[in-house]
Amino acid sequence: MFLNFNKSKSHRRKIIFYTAIFIIILLELKFFHITVVKHKELNVSSEANSLRKIYYNAPRGIIYDRYARPIVDNMPTYDLKFTPILISDNFNYTLLSDLININEDTLRQIISKGKKKFKKFDPIVIKRHVQFEDMSRIQEYKLNFPGLFFSEFPARIYPSNVRATHVLGYLREVPDKILKSSLCNHQYKLGDVYGETGIEKIYECDLKGQDGLEYHLYDVKGLNHGIYDSKRNTQAVNGNNLYLTIDLRMQEYAELLMKDKKGSIIAMDPNSGDILAMVSFPDYDLKSFTGPIPANLWEDWNSDINNPIINRSVQGLYPPGSVLKLIAASYALDHNIISKDWTVDCKGTYDFYGENYSCWNKEGHGPTNFMQSIRHSCNVYYFELIKNINIDDWSSIAKSFGFGNKTNIDLSAEIKGIIPDRKYMNDKYGRFGWAQGHLLNFVIGQGDVAATPIQVLQMINLIATKGNTFEPRLNMNREKSPFTLKLKTKTWNLINQSMWEVVNYSGGTGWRAKINNNKVWGKTGTSQNPHGEPHSWFAGYTKLNNGKVMSLAVIVENGGKGSGEGSIIAGKLFNYYNKLGVDG
Repeated sequence: MFLNFNKSKSHRRKIIFYTAIFIIILLELKFFHITVVKHKELNVSSEANSLRKIYYNAPRGIIYDRYARPIVDNMPTYDLKFTPILISDNFNYTLLSDLININEDTLRQIISKGKKKFKKFDPIVIKRHVQFEDMSRIQEYKLNFPGLFFSEFPARIYPSNVRATHVLGYLREVPDKILKSSLCNHQYKLGDVYGETGIEKIYECDLKGQDGLEYHLYDVKGLNHGIYDSKRNTQAVNGNNLYLTIDLRMQEYAELLMKDKKGSIIAMDPNSGDILAMVSFPDYDLKSFTGPIPANLWEDWNSDINNPIINRSVQGLYPPGSVLKLIAASYALDHNIISKDWTVDCKGTYDFYGENYSCWNKEGHGPTNFMQSIRHSCNVYYFELIKNINIDDWSSIAKSFGFGNKTNIDLSAEIKGIIPDRKYMNDKYGRFGWAQGHLLNFVIGQGDVAATPIQVLQMINLIATKGNTFEPRLNMNREKSPFTLKLKTKTWNLINQSMWEVVNYSGGTGWRAKINNNKVWGKTGTSQNPHGEPHSWFAGYTKLNNGKVMSLAVIVENGGKGSGEGSIIAGKLFNYYNKLGVDG
């Protein structure tokens, strides 16, 4: 018994001994792993979180016109940033204030606010778009500014002579709501920009590239020791380039014609839906600032009584005036309510149950048939005509031509406009608060009727193509979407013939839009304006000898009669387009 006890005791000692040896070996291996194998990684972590993410902003895609001429490009500038956690007591605020021309108290507030943020390791912008010379000067004193660094930022530049303000749009810094979400599968970061309006907004997902990422090693003094060896580094990927349907030459000339005026010009190819030029004046100059629009500048534009931030081409609501007579005429001809020989005696006024409605020609046009009614834009003819059409039928044909609906152009904030029907009138005035007399105003494009220039142009596109056009587009690569209307061939022919007479016949209201080849069709309109002179409309199209077509809608606010400013501008644009067709 005594021997067995000693033997058992000796066995336990061996187990304890070998177990201790095994544990010691494991500890030695772990120590070796930490001090040798993991030394580099842990050393980085020990340097006060000195491994930093450095983002490289990807240039946005370049925007070209239809002939690959650049409209919007990029220019490298530099953003001055700081990492809040690295700002120490040694930071020389006074020196930096002098170098970057920012008040020292303001500078301290920016940095102090950054330090209080939850993400103290995320870079914060102090000053955007620092030029290379200024950056070099600041770098000379970098030891005085621990935590400060530069990153390249590609800012937008506009190399052509055109403004195209409302087509292109502007950039703004991303707000918190986008930072906290994922737009277009892009992960935006503090200080990023995005398209706020125009093409920059609609095609943000295409134009914005993928930012690059590198991991840099910083020491405790905030000095950058270069790229840290990591497979997680990624290269920046440029945004996709965008080709617009705009012709820079047409755009530049249209802007010149609208200078110092208010209104809109839109030129299109009705056979494709391509926008060749789009002008809305007053506008603002995208070249007047670098990068995202400054908040104070945006406030100035937004409070301007001339509304330069409004794109009148798709957001401007106007009474379309006599241009809308083509709608009732199309319906009446197509439904055999009238023939081209149907005649009304215009004496300058029209009595409707004791209330007088005036023609623009106070002396009257005399006996007027259909062709003459469009050629001379006789109001009385359409006062009599609309008595034969009920409000819902008139409203329906107007909407078929594109009024009262969005055209689906690839721009944001397009407005539908107003085409009243029976329900609209009942809701607004009550069942017994309106009468047939309202239609006398509607038929000549006045009263509750409101349309955008792009809607007026879509009507012209349907007429020019005899019912087979496309929705307007600005992106050359956007798929064409048909926009059609089925009317009798005879109806289309009569409408087109009447529009030709408006421009090319003696006494036609659009005679100022005539050009040498006589291939212009059009309709004028005078839009009543309770705040001053009426607005001047011209809408029509021209054909080249090679078969190409350009449609046009012009409105000049306070421009007087449609036979005036609107027709003059249209004539110049038609002549220029024909010249381009001949000269290339």
